[in-house]
Amino acid sequence: MRWLGVSALLLVVLAIAEVVVFIVAAKTVGLAWALLAAVATSVLGAVLLRREGARGWRPSIWDRRCPRPRAVHQGARPGHPTRPPRRRQCVP
Repeated sequence: MRWLGVSALLLVVLAIAEVVVFIVAAKTVGLAWALLAAVATSVLGAVLLRREGARGWRPSIWDRRCPRPRAVHQGARPGHPTRPPRRRQCVP
């Protein structure tokens, strides 16, 4: 339970640090440029997440729904399966 409190405190500190860094950046380069940079990185992140995110999540979702069979039982000698591999029954 202690780690939950520490994690919550770290998240609050991280959020405060992010706001402080944004204020310092806005004072250094100007508010308009800082806002433009924030919006541009958000749009870029959304585009990348939309393009690459689905490609990256599909295999892991497929594996969770239909795990691949193990050819060799744990503890068996390599090359000597103790049971035949099952065929995949799942449909993507």
